[in-house]
Amino acid sequence: MTRPELWVAHLGRVAYREGVSIQERVRERRQAGEVPDSLVLLEHPPVYTKGRRTERADLPMGEDWYRLQGIEVEESDRGGRVTYHGPGQLVGYPIMEVRDVPAYVRTMESAIVAALADEGIAAEVREGLTGVWTG
Repeated sequence: MTRPELWVAHLGRVAYREGVSIQERVRERRQAGEVPDSLVLLEHPPVYTKGRRTERADLPMGEDWYRLQGIEVEESDRGGRVTYHGPGQLVGYPIMEVRDVPAYVRTMESAIVAALADEGIAAEVREGLTGVWTG
């Protein structure tokens, strides 16, 4: 039995908009069957991303204030509200064929917690939130 192939790319620090562009290009090639399932790993410079459910109060100081602090504010077509990304935070963007997205996200979170435990790093999933947190 052959195992499915997974391409992994660790890109270092990449601006948010550039990261989105990379994801879109890889997604197009994945959907066309030109590349296998892929995982893009990177860090972003300080940025708040605004999802479809973002409310004005989610950035209480106003977008210009955050930009003056050196934190970009970017629109995102993803669900949710405001998310912060910054240096030291490893972000993984899987580009894969998925049929049940919520189940897939929970499976990924569990796999990340287990992988970190194998490295001696305590991590957890927090009730009602998406993602994995460490001490």
